[in-house]
Amino acid sequence: MALGALVFSARVAPMLFDAMPDDRTLAGRIAGRAFESAYWIAFSAALVALAVASIARSTRASMEMTLAAAMLFAAALQLFWIAPAIARHGAGWPWSFASLHGAGGAMHLMLAVFALALAWLLLASAPRYRS
Repeated sequence: MALGALVFSARVAPMLFDAMPDDRTLAGRIAGRAFESAYWIAFSAALVALAVASIARSTRASMEMTLAAAMLFAAALQLFWIAPAIARHGAGWPWSFASLHGAGGAMHLMLAVFALALAWLLLASAPRYRS
């Protein structure tokens, strides 16, 4: 779910700016809300993954916990520092707006990779049932 939300929000932003070339401010606000929603979903999914990994008895539990913690940290950075700074057009960010946008994009990509890797590990360690 987190991976889908992250991919969807990354696709929505360019579409909004293409569809609303005369009102880039509104397009940015709408895109920002899509990103914020994706980061809340990723944050929540990371919390659930931490809980699942902590009670799992798989051989990969420590890797799952590490990935979930990294995903939680990255989502928190996006939610509470990077995305708000982008919404404020770089206010509070120590470098250029381009570097802020680049950091947000890189962190977004990392979140997607963490979500994919975590899903892979959790599915691989799930019990298999035979009928």
